[in-house]
Amino acid sequence: MVKGFNPVGKSKHFGLYMTGSSFNYDQIGNITTDATAGQTFVWTPHGRIDQRYQTTNPANKVENVYDGQGNVVMEKTTNAGVVTKTYFIRDATGNVLAVYKQNGGGAVNVEKRYIYGSDQIASLSGPNTYSGSSITALPERLYELRDHLGNIRVVFGHNTPSNNLASGIKAYFNYYAFGSGQVERIPTAR
Repeated sequence: MVKGFNPVGKSKHFGLYMTGSSFNYDQIGNITTDATAGQTFVWTPHGRIDQRYQTTNPANKVENVYDGQGNVVMEKTTNAGVVTKTYFIRDATGNVLAVYKQNGGGAVNVEKRYIYGSDQIASLSGPNTYSGSSITALPERLYELRDHLGNIRVVFGHNTPSNNLASGIKAYFNYYAFGSGQVERIPTAR
């Protein structure tokens, strides 16, 4: 095991500042424990996370199941004995088409669906609303406008209280050079 600790006290990790971060790695550089978050990671031979669990309570864990292309197809979360399964339905190229969730042993419900053009352009959050056998309402559609580099710049909703596009803007994003987000200039839920 190789140990990592930031003596300065602040490290930038995924755009968030953390203090007193302490990590352990295996011989090929995969993180095995994060003492700050209290998590332990188990890796597959193919370099993907098989499980992550709380170091103090290994019964609370997240397990991943992968397809032959290395995409997550199911995520099984166990928390206080309650098992939640999340299923990812993909097309032949690996794009996620739909996400389904099963809480406990209950019914499997649609959580989110995605709309694609040449790339993902929108997502639908939640199930359809039915009255008998007919659909009475669709979930909110969130459309993404991207720049020439593929970064999401604006997210706006389809089911809005008015027809004014400005009132439908859910979030917009600004980026520094090389793609890191300008945190002070990324308002959400306007």
